[in-house]
Amino acid sequence: MNALLIKAALVLTMIFGSVGGTAVLAAESLPDSPIYPIKLAMEDARLAMTQDGADEAALHIALAEERAAEIVTLVEEGVTPDTAAQARLEQHINAALNVAAQQSDETMRTLLTQAQVMVQTQTQHMADAETSASEPAQQMLGTVGGFLNRAGQEIEEGLQNPQLFRLRYGHIPEGSVPQETGPC
Repeated sequence: MNALLIKAALVLTMIFGSVGGTAVLAAESLPDSPIYPIKLAMEDARLAMTQDGADEAALHIALAEERAAEIVTLVEEGVTPDTAAQARLEQHINAALNVAAQQSDETMRTLLTQAQVMVQTQTQHMADAETSASEPAQQMLGTVGGFLNRAGQEIEEGLQNPQLFRLRYGHIPEGSVPQETGPC
C-alpha cells in the first residue's frame, strides 16, 4: 500500500513539476515557439483576474512592452515577426489607453506617463534593430514604429488635454457633455 502511495505521489510530482516547468518556459517564449500560446493564455488569465482599472491599464502597458521586445528579439534573431505580433502589441496599447481614460485625472496622468516612457523606449529599440534587419523585417519594424509614433502623439495629447483624450477614447465624464440649447 505504501509503495502505491509513493508511486502516486511521484507521478503527481512529475505531472505538476512538468506543468510548472512548461509555464516557466512559456513565460520566456517568443511568438515562433510552440509553447507561446501558453504564455498568451497565462497573460489573458492575469488580465481577467485584474479587478482594478489602474492595475489593468498598467498590465496592458507591461504586456505591450513585452510584445515590442519580442518583435525586436525576433528581428535580431533574423526572423520576420508575423502580423499577429504587431496586432497583439496594438491591442495592448489601445486597451491601456481605453482603460486609462476611465481613471481619475491623477491616475490617468500616471498611466499615460508610464505608457509614454514605454513607447519612447520601444520606438528607440525598434529603430536600433531596423539598421541590421532584413528588408521584410525593416518593413515590419517601420509599420510598428509608425504605430508607436502615433500612439506616442495621442499619449502626449492626452497629457496636454485630458478631456479631449477621454472623449477620443469613449469615456465622457459626467457633467462634461454640453447640453443642447435648442434646434440649430
